[in-house]
Amino acid sequence: MRAGISTLVTLGAALGLACSDNTSPNTNVIHVVLTPSVDSLEIGDTVRISFTPIDANGKQVSGLTVALASENPAIATVSNSGLVQAISAGETRISATTGSITDYALITVLQAVQDTIPTVASVLATAAAITDSVTITVLAPSGAVSRLWRRP
Repeated sequence: MRAGISTLVTLGAALGLACSDNTSPNTNVIHVVLTPSVDSLEIGDTVRISFTPIDANGKQVSGLTVALASENPAIATVSNSGLVQAISAGETRISATTGSITDYALITVLQAVQDTIPTVASVLATAAAITDSVTITVLAPSGAVSRLWRRP
């Protein structure tokens, strides 16, 4: 029996097959799972994308080199560890490639919204310095609502 096992190990080695513990010699990756697969960021934000090669049996394959790249580095860049940096507004895909298999994550970079709407308190404080009363009109979907505010 020992000679039979030795012959199988030698045959497997000659064919380029290897197996340790409970792993399968089939490391044919059929896709790379990227998480998140779609994300929206604002300029300057970062997100880490994880990438996992999956074989035909649905099992994770470890020990493989996965190359990451941005299709448009002017929109977003990606490091070898999966850190995506949003550079400018637009869309790009981040690719993860191992062997001949490439899968993608879609990244949308949005212009950062600046808070330029003054608060009611700042409007009242400014108006109170100028006058004794202020009428505030708010445009609501149901119609305009006006309120009179007087300095105490």
